[in-house]
Amino acid sequence: MESQLKNRIEITRSEWYKAGVRRYGENQTAWKFRCPSCGEVFGIEDWTKKKISGLLPLQDCPLSINDNEKIFCIWNGFGSLNLVHIKDENWFWLTTSVFDFADDPLNGGQI
Repeated sequence: MESQLKNRIEITRSEWYKAGVRRYGENQTAWKFRCPSCGEVFGIEDWTKKKISGLLPLQDCPLSINDNEKIFCIWNGFGSLNLVHIKDENWFWLTTSVFDFADDPLNGGQI
């Protein structure tokens, strides 16, 4: 837990968006993220295709709810432990945690 807090990245929404656009372009549904637990790479369009509901695409691993997969991930409801935190522009103490980018992660690939 302590190492996760040490590697935590806080970034503004604007900086995060620009980082995503540099990696994947402006279509956010094509952006790719990586689960810090199982390493699954996925994007918003994957959630849409699989018709996953009830979880947050940037905080919960899609493999945590898919019973048909051989791999089952435990990363469900642990969004606050994700390493990247988007700072709220109005409330300095409020952040939203999200998975890091799959390609060229903001934290340099450290878990």
